[in-house]
Amino acid sequence: WLMFSPAIRRLQEASRFYFRGLKPPGMLYVTDGGVQDCTAVMQLMRRRCERILLVLAASDPSDDLDVLRSTMDVAVASKLGCFYDPKDPRKDVRIALDEFKKDMRT
Repeated sequence: WLMFSPAIRRLQEASRFYFRGLKPPGMLYVTDGGVQDCTAVMQLMRRRCERILLVLAASDPSDDLDVLRSTMDVAVASKLGCFYDPKDPRKDVRIALDEFKKDMRT
């Protein structure tokens, strides 16, 4: 129960603690983004998270993925990392996003 204490959580945040283990932690830290990045992807990239699961809930009726694209642009401009197609690391991920949009229309 001590690990669920707000004071302990603040200490963990200040020390940039993150959990590693075979079993999931008792509590997850869920974050919302900010003005520049409403996805929180950049915050997680700054924390050097190995895996990021993004559930994009932005209104996007035409599947342009503009919120994701702008987040990636800001992350690259901030030199936090780069994005590529995992099926072909030589290919920019924006090509895969364009292909996704095309597939959704057919």
